Amino acid sequence: MFPSAPIPQPFTPDVAAPSPSQSASSTPLLQSLKHLAVNPTASVPQSTIPYKCMGFIINSTLLYMADVSNIPEEEWKIILHPTTETAKETGAAANGSVRENQFSMLVLDVLKPQEHTSHFGIKKAVDAARKINATRTYMLGFTHDLNHEEWVAVGKGIESLNIGSKALADGSLAQNVQTTLGLVEEGASVWMRPAYDGLKIMVPEMGEDYNEVPME
Repeated sequence: MFPSAPIPQPFTPDVAAPSPSQSASSTPLLQSLKHLAVNPTASVPQSTIPYKCMGFIINSTLLYMADVSNIPEEEWKIILHPTTETAKETGAAANGSVRENQFSMLVLDVLKPQEHTSHFGIKKAVDAARKINATRTYMLGFTHDLNHEEWVAVGKGIESLNIGSKALADGSLAQNVQTTLGLVEEGASVWMRPAYDGLKIMVPEMGEDYNEVPME
C-alpha cells in the first residue's frame, strides 16, 4: 500500500459522514480538502495519517503504482526484496539481493513536473524508477502541463542523462521539456516514457518469458 493524500486524524470510513451534531463543513475529509486546495504543497502535520493506495505486482513481472506520493520503507522491502517464492520466479538471489531489472515493466504515477501532496512529480518519479530499476517505466496520470510529445522528450532526456543543469543549458529543448528535465537530479540512466491510449502490455504466464512491447 502506498500513501497518497494525507487525511487529518481521526479520519476513517466510519467518521467520513457528519453526525447529526456535526456540520458537513467540519468533517475531517472536507477540512483536508480545503487545506489542500489552499496550499497543495504544504508539509504534512504530525497529526495526520496517510491515505493509502494499493500497488500491484503482477506475475512477478509488472509493478503498477498509481496515485502515489511516497513509498514507505516497509513497502520498499516488498518491492526490492521479494519472498522466497517470488525470488524463484524473478531470479532474485536466495539471500535477498535483487537481480538487475527485476521487473520487466514499472507503471508509475507522475501528475506533473512539480511535486504534489498526493502524487509524484518528475523528480520523485525518477528517483523511484532508478531504485526499482525496471527494464522499462511508463508514466501515467498527467495533468496538461506538458503534451504527449513533450513527455516523450522528457523520457528520452532522462534516458540520455540530459538532465539537471545540463538540460537547463540546452537551448535545443522546448521550454517545458527543459524546465522539467532541470528538476531531475544527476543519477543513473533509466528508460521512461509516457503511457498513452491504446498502449498494450502483454503480461506472460508465470514462468514464461516477457513478451516485448515495441519501444516508442
